Amino acid sequence: MAGVAVGETVSLIMRACRIEYLRFFPPLLFFVLFSCGTCAAGAQTQPPAALGAKQVLVLHAFESQAPVFAQTDSGLAKVLLAGGVPLQNQFFDSLDLRRNPDPAYRRVLLEQLQLKYRQRRFDLIVTIYPEALDFVLNEAQSLFADAPVLALYMPADTERPTTDASRRIFWHAARLDFQGTLEIALKLVPAAKRVFVVSGAHEVDRRQEERARVELKPWENRLEFHYVSGQPFEAMLTTLAGAPPDSIVLLLPVSSDVTGKLFFSPDVAQRVGQASAAPVFGVLETSLGRGIVGGVLYSFEHVGASAGRLALEILRGGPPSGAVPSVLEVSPAPRFDWRELKRWNLSVEAVPPRSVIINREYSLWERYRTEVIVAFFVLALQALLIVSLAVSRAQRQRAERQLADQLRTETLLAELSARFIHLPANRIEREIQDAQRRICEILDLDRSTLLQISEDEPDAMRMTHVHTPSETPPFPARMNMRDVIPWSVEKIRRGEPLIITRLANLPPEAARDRETYQQYGTKSLVAIPLFSEGAVFGVLSFAATRAERAWPDEVVKSFRMVAEVIGNALARRRADQALRESQARLTLAVASADARLWEVEAETERVWMMEQGRVFFGLTLNETLTLDGMTNFIHPDDRESWRQCIRQALKTGQPMHTEFRIIRPDGTVRWFVAQGRSHVDVAGKPSRLLGVTIDITDRRHVEERLRTSEALSSGVLASLPGHMVIVDRAGRILRTSDTWQAFAAGEGALDPTVLAVGAGQPQARPRAAEHAGPVVEEIQGGIEAVLAGTQAEFRVDYAYPTRTDERWASVSVLPLRRPEGGAVIYRQDITLQQRSRLEAERLRRDLTHVGRVTTMGEMAAALAHELNQPLTAILSNAHAGERYLAQGAPPLGEIREILQDVVGDARRAGEVIQRLRGLLRKDEARFLPLDVNQVIREMAALVRTDGILRNVGIDLDLATALPRVRGDRVQLQQVLLNLVLNGMEAMGPSGEARRVVVRTLHTDAAVHVAVRDQGPGIPADELSRVFDTFYTTKASGMGMGLAISRSIVEAHGGRIWAENNPDRGATFAFTIPTCPPEPPAA
Repeated sequence: MAGVAVGETVSLIMRACRIEYLRFFPPLLFFVLFSCGTCAAGAQTQPPAALGAKQVLVLHAFESQAPVFAQTDSGLAKVLLAGGVPLQNQFFDSLDLRRNPDPAYRRVLLEQLQLKYRQRRFDLIVTIYPEALDFVLNEAQSLFADAPVLALYMPADTERPTTDASRRIFWHAARLDFQGTLEIALKLVPAAKRVFVVSGAHEVDRRQEERARVELKPWENRLEFHYVSGQPFEAMLTTLAGAPPDSIVLLLPVSSDVTGKLFFSPDVAQRVGQASAAPVFGVLETSLGRGIVGGVLYSFEHVGASAGRLALEILRGGPPSGAVPSVLEVSPAPRFDWRELKRWNLSVEAVPPRSVIINREYSLWERYRTEVIVAFFVLALQALLIVSLAVSRAQRQRAERQLADQLRTETLLAELSARFIHLPANRIEREIQDAQRRICEILDLDRSTLLQISEDEPDAMRMTHVHTPSETPPFPARMNMRDVIPWSVEKIRRGEPLIITRLANLPPEAARDRETYQQYGTKSLVAIPLFSEGAVFGVLSFAATRAERAWPDEVVKSFRMVAEVIGNALARRRADQALRESQARLTLAVASADARLWEVEAETERVWMMEQGRVFFGLTLNETLTLDGMTNFIHPDDRESWRQCIRQALKTGQPMHTEFRIIRPDGTVRWFVAQGRSHVDVAGKPSRLLGVTIDITDRRHVEERLRTSEALSSGVLASLPGHMVIVDRAGRILRTSDTWQAFAAGEGALDPTVLAVGAGQPQARPRAAEHAGPVVEEIQGGIEAVLAGTQAEFRVDYAYPTRTDERWASVSVLPLRRPEGGAVIYRQDITLQQRSRLEAERLRRDLTHVGRVTTMGEMAAALAHELNQPLTAILSNAHAGERYLAQGAPPLGEIREILQDVVGDARRAGEVIQRLRGLLRKDEARFLPLDVNQVIREMAALVRTDGILRNVGIDLDLATALPRVRGDRVQLQQVLLNLVLNGMEAMGPSGEARRVVVRTLHTDAAVHVAVRDQGPGIPADELSRVFDTFYTTKASGMGMGLAISRSIVEAHGGRIWAENNPDRGATFAFTIPTCPPEPPAA
């Protein structure tokens, strides 16, 4: 009986709430829209990440439509959002305790809160009015046990509760400015002698009146106070209507009168302002513009903002409750209504400075106030009556339609459930389409769609069924739902139904979903997920596109039942399709692998075999086959092992695996592999053996060819003169030649290639490089470059020490041509080749020196003349000095000049000898940066005298700013001497003056040097042979000069050639690479 009574009580409460909801729906809608707007604006500010996970619950003591709650919530929500608490973590709930004081309601309310919030842990509870705090500390003590409480609008004289000493409670009381309001009222109405104080009978109202009596006591000696709170509200209005002209009205908060009738402050202010015969002053901002002149007004929104700032401090971990002031600091502001000031003929000049005055404009309302008010109320009453009648009629018709729709829906559900239970899989598609059509017709819906998750694209959904009786934008047959409706997809993926009454009610994070729904004309929607084995595989949706509509619980419940029926049918069809596909795949796999399924009964040893196997053995379909009969097809060498393997599996129940040969009826022998697994009966004993046999004859042949190929590869590796290693992409050794291991462990332990390759462990190579120097690092870098594909191949020659001598080796790294990558490293000893090369180099140096000596011999006359000149001058100067010294008083100045000439001539002779020594010295070549022009000038100084004797001039046409080359000075001078002397000799003796021109220029990355003569030139058929060894055109020549010059130029990395001039003579030219540019200084 108690349960029935509670149920009836809850039903009455819900009906009352629905009536009150309809009554206060317009202001509630305005508040919701305003809150959404402010929240959207606030959401653009990125909150600090530190409070992003905090959750705050705000509990209203009374109904949520009260202005105190709406405006407090607005200020609180804005500050919390700006401080980092997202909207989805702010929860607002109205306890509605004023209209429902029944204890049964409080118990039901607690159950509802437990159901709603038991999975959440709040970091702060904000209560508004004492009743909410009392509910949290008593009924809901266990629900919100650990959360701190911020109590707003508490009576100033109320002591803090001590029921829970561990809970942190922050205590705040709002103080209304009664004194300030009365002072302003007396300034505006200085002749006032009476004050009518209007207050309510609710406990909160009584407390405010008691405090007002105390604060207004100082004026009792000059004013007459009349408190009318003990009267019904209508009686209050009558009293105020008869107020004398020297009166003012002070309006305090009125929540209810002595009859228990509930009021809101805007309505009270409006009615008091209309009925009062005296100007009305108030203390609440919500009354402004509703009939009061003004006053020092208290703002609930400012209270909410201050509470929000304190809440942020609490959420960040401070301050302690003792540091919080007992009075919530809100800066009141004098505010007035221009219309009320004009109505009561009050002076605007008497208004305090910086006061806010609203409605300050001359409008039609001010001119025709009475007429407009009367017309407004008449029209409002008429409209209210018409709307009331229309709503009543619409509600009755809606209830009748809902009842009829519900009856038809339940009939349809019963019919669908019975039809889909035994429906064949091939008829499910058509029946689903018909069910969608009938539901849309019954419930007057505009569209029904069924989407299923694609198996190959989990983020995409494929539309399999759609019914659209109305003209709506077509849905694409396939779309990526995570891109177009991400918020909705997340809810569906979690298995939650999606119920959308109005697109405007979607949360901010569903902005992309709202755009998509608007694009396809959706105004309201219900989407129910479809499940198969606990996982979501699709969604069934019903939508309204012509107008928005609500979705009652009974309709959503019907949709759930339809979705369950259709989901089960689709799951059954999926299972049936999966089974057929599995059987098809099995058949295809068996056919593709040339496999033969078989079964052996343990008791009778009868053998069942697929038709493919019977045809293979030449058996008919009806011919009985036993294990012993099968033995006749097995090769004699394999029969016993085959029979024991099968019988052992039948006896022990263990899996079997064996390879054997079969002799076909035509005499051919084939290799097979058989695998089987025992099937046990209820007693746990093997009852039969199931298996498969696969022909592996081709595999056996391939394995034999692989073994032959492996033997051939091993033979090739063993025949190589060097050592070979094959590594994979990571540098690990895959294979080596037979000589590698012995070489690496013995003579080649310190070989750089061995150290670079390591033991197949790339991480060991850097340590090896520390002991072997840059050669190992160079080889490692080459291996890594080839493995990475950045270098086609790598090769380097190097020397390495052994226990007896120094040896030379060459290593080559080539990529391994296969998809897996890798490299082939081949190391070969080149000591003999290197020694031969060094010996050849030594012989070339000796030959070069011989060439220089020979050249100097050819220049002996010129060199003698070159030395004779300074020596003759020295001798002449010495004789002159002797003559001066023989005089009695020798002229010292003349003697000094003679000695200076002697020193200069001696220096000239020394320079000639020094140049000769440099050319005749037999040293190792030293490659240093050289100025080619300076080398040419030094060479020209050597041959100048020889040219004079031959009547041949030497012209130097040298380029400026020529880059340096890296070379040996002596060898390059030898080349130049050889070419210049050859040019002089080619011109022969003649009476006319002739010239040899030496020219330099810079081409690309080299210096170009050309020696041009005016001789007879070189026969065209002999141009290609002039640089060959022992080829000469001179009667007494050996044919070595130009050959030596070519070897010197090539050793410098250059090239030398000869060509005939267009007019006369020949030109010998060569190039030398320039030095690489020096790196910039750090």
